[in-house]
Amino acid sequence: MTPFATPLPVFPMATRLIHTLHLLAFLAASVYAQSQTFFPGSVPLAAKTTYLNAYVGISNQSNFASTWPVFASNPQQVVGWAGLVRIDGSNSTYGWLGRAATTQATVLGLTVTPTRTVWTMRAGTLDLNITFLSPIEPGDYVRQSIPFSYVTFEATSNDGNAHTVQIYSDMTGEWAGGDRSQAIKWATTADSDKGNVYHGASLSSPQLFTEFDGQASWGTAYYAAKSGSGFSYKTGFADDCRNQFAANGALDGGKDTSFRAITDRFPVFSFSYDLGSIKATSGPTVFAAGFVRDPAIKYTDLSGTSSQRSLYYNKKYTDIGSLINFVLGDYSGALSRAVTLDNKLTAAAQSVVSGNTLSDIASLTTRNIFGSTELTIGVGSDGKLNGSDVMMFMRNTNGDQVGRVNPVEQLYSAWPAIMTIDPTLGPPLLEPLLRFQQSSSYVIQFAAPDLGTSYPNATAANNAHRQGVEMSSNMILMAWAHAKYSGNGQIIGQYYGTFKKWADYLVDNALLSTNQLDADGNSADNSTNLAIKGILAIAAMEQISSAVGVDADKSMFKNATQTLYSQWKGLALGSNNKMEQTYGKPATWTIGYGLFADKWLGLGLVDSVIYSGQTSQMQSLLSAQPAVTKFGIPSGTGTDVDSNYNMMAAAYASDASVASDIITRIFNRANLTASNDLIPQVYNSSTGATTQGQFNPAIGAVYGPMALSLQAASSITIPPGSGQDAPSAKSSIAGPVAGGVVGGLAALAAIIAAVWFFRRRRHNDKRRRVDLMLEDRDHGDDNENAYKDHPGFQATPFPFTGTSRIGSMSRRDSGSRSVDSSTPALSRQPPESSYGQGSSSGQGDAYPDNESRTTGPLGLRNPHPRDPTMRAVNVGPGEDIEAAASAAGATASEAKLIAERRRNAANPATPSFAASSAHTRGASNDEAGTSAGRPSGDTQLAQALREEVLSLRREMEEIKMNTIEPPPSYAA
Repeated sequence: MTPFATPLPVFPMATRLIHTLHLLAFLAASVYAQSQTFFPGSVPLAAKTTYLNAYVGISNQSNFASTWPVFASNPQQVVGWAGLVRIDGSNSTYGWLGRAATTQATVLGLTVTPTRTVWTMRAGTLDLNITFLSPIEPGDYVRQSIPFSYVTFEATSNDGNAHTVQIYSDMTGEWAGGDRSQAIKWATTADSDKGNVYHGASLSSPQLFTEFDGQASWGTAYYAAKSGSGFSYKTGFADDCRNQFAANGALDGGKDTSFRAITDRFPVFSFSYDLGSIKATSGPTVFAAGFVRDPAIKYTDLSGTSSQRSLYYNKKYTDIGSLINFVLGDYSGALSRAVTLDNKLTAAAQSVVSGNTLSDIASLTTRNIFGSTELTIGVGSDGKLNGSDVMMFMRNTNGDQVGRVNPVEQLYSAWPAIMTIDPTLGPPLLEPLLRFQQSSSYVIQFAAPDLGTSYPNATAANNAHRQGVEMSSNMILMAWAHAKYSGNGQIIGQYYGTFKKWADYLVDNALLSTNQLDADGNSADNSTNLAIKGILAIAAMEQISSAVGVDADKSMFKNATQTLYSQWKGLALGSNNKMEQTYGKPATWTIGYGLFADKWLGLGLVDSVIYSGQTSQMQSLLSAQPAVTKFGIPSGTGTDVDSNYNMMAAAYASDASVASDIITRIFNRANLTASNDLIPQVYNSSTGATTQGQFNPAIGAVYGPMALSLQAASSITIPPGSGQDAPSAKSSIAGPVAGGVVGGLAALAAIIAAVWFFRRRRHNDKRRRVDLMLEDRDHGDDNENAYKDHPGFQATPFPFTGTSRIGSMSRRDSGSRSVDSSTPALSRQPPESSYGQGSSSGQGDAYPDNESRTTGPLGLRNPHPRDPTMRAVNVGPGEDIEAAASAAGATASEAKLIAERRRNAANPATPSFAASSAHTRGASNDEAGTSAGRPSGDTQLAQALREEVLSLRREMEEIKMNTIEPPPSYAA
């Protein structure tokens, strides 16, 4: 986070700066209005947090300012927000916001940037400039978490003469809660010392951690302004306040104390300013709207323990007076930072696609993304706010299952925007999900889809579901994207074991998916798109393993990626290298948005001919079916366009003209003024009719084309100790070994034989499934259920998580394997950094004692050069290991076991049932100790055998569980 700067008072120089910035914006907006072609269906006004999220529909292009704003919810409800200007007396009062006046100012132009919506208007002899600013503050957690937005007023005479001008604005009680029948109470505070006045309104009977029609049922809505010459205020019935201003040009300071229901003689909270006789305003008149609640979020872990969390700004501002004083005083800085950010993002978009199509789409949607989030801080055991406990929460604002908390598939779609604008928000967004899934109480082998469906209640759960491949892939890809582009390896280091468990699951389930759903909840059995997304997540896990320094895992995931990808190509591609929607259905096609991860993360896995084939197919659809693809390309064979997937497809397209065409069609939907909404997540491809997701943060995928230009960090900093105890997918099911070596060498041989038998059988079963699918593909079977009729094809109805084989490659084999020469190797490696790569070069690594302690395929800690079991027999170069062990007093069987362990440690590429690691350094004679100082061989060798039996028993138990355990019951 950047250092927090104390705001300076607004001196005349700062006032002139504000005026200059607004004047430039006003002139730019006026010029833009003359040739304006972008009038979206809806634009954001106050869109800062989940419960301060107001929009206005602009279906009437010339008079949309007379429309009441609505809250971004489902169903939409009006939140009254009014603005009036009185010119040269009571006969000339115009409305500039809301439907509060008989005569409305006429809209001349509309400008939308990532942080601002600007209206240029004409009200008789005055031209107005109305700016709605919802700041986005990269790297500044305090400012980003403040739930306030601004609206400002400026005016210029259009006839060259001076005019007397008074302005007015109010907010209604509708901002205080969603249930309009509920009673509210309010108060006005005049802070003479700080020169601020603010109204606050809240429900008379608040209900903590509940919402009604998308609005919070607890908390306080605020409307604030600076006092001064010509300033006045009033609370009361809407008609009384507005009529008083129109008649007198001022308010009488009256305070209505008759608390009542929101819709009972609509109470409003108003301000007015008399600007005098002017030709132009000297600077903007600033109003600040906010919604404050504390606590803000309830987070419940798997044990049922709940904690209440506050918005992060409470770390600095603990009372509302101080917060509002800061907000009003920070406007000049907020505007300056907003202009800078807007310019950078606009330039980035225009560098990708010439013209304004992409920049306009990004500008329209950015506040929607960040306005769906809240940045929070936890409370420590001492009862004080804990600055190290930071979590960010995202709300599914509209569409399927409104109120879902941190929906993983929407996070993934929004990730390009988050990483482009503020990658420091990556860890807080993932932390709430990762924290409970790292717990030993979380028994599901794949990633959770969310934190419940009742925002603001973030509730961890052990619920099985059918989106294991989708959600696990999303989490791994997001984690690597953050580390790659931020250089911060905290998340991938701290939660390495969790990511590895999910990657193990993907190795077993990504290619041949059964009983799976995709991100949209549609059946995704043997989906080519879901499969490649899962395989790319495994490739990303290889990069994570490399960055964390677990070389054995890196090698294993690299081999798995290449083998799975080679098999996927044989199953997924139709004519001209286009992806079929489902294996073996050549008449189908998919937009293949899963390929985006390969391009964005530079994984280098997917062949260029596949990108060419997909791009050619998209070009054909766009040109041959213009009516069907008027607003974008359907994701499959239906008529629904997923705007987020289209933007990912535009990002990976190998032809710039095709990418531009896709973006233009999404722009056309955004520019569908009659829709009265933002770009929805899903809509009809030919009519644009909204299906769902009107205000969903998933639209952050519009930043996909820009995200390809992000620069990777020069190094990734990994916290010490990362990855050293990463568990395998089911390491927790193994019980402890009770006493000594049970059964001696005969029992050990029986275990080894059983392991070999079960592993061989599992390998053959999986290989048969792949062979049968390839055979069916050659036969051209186009029956949707054709594969299910083949014996052996139906995947086990519960996920494999152990040491199954893929093709001819064992997941335990971390050595090199020959692969199809047409399969490109993963060549991208994270840059070297101070955390080390676990080599013997002397470079520092992630472990306090500067020695590598990696884990084997079953999650056991591998033998360390200073581990007593590795020092028990001192073997010099070229010595006979078994002879040396016998000389130390070992029996023949013990000597054989020690020799096997030694060979595996020295040559990790050799498959073995003993835990081995390419990451383990060889011990020198000095490290191992001399023969005179050698520890007792009997004790250490028994320990070595016990460790070996423990490892093998865990593997046996894992195979047993995978073979006989009942399938999980999936939630409907």
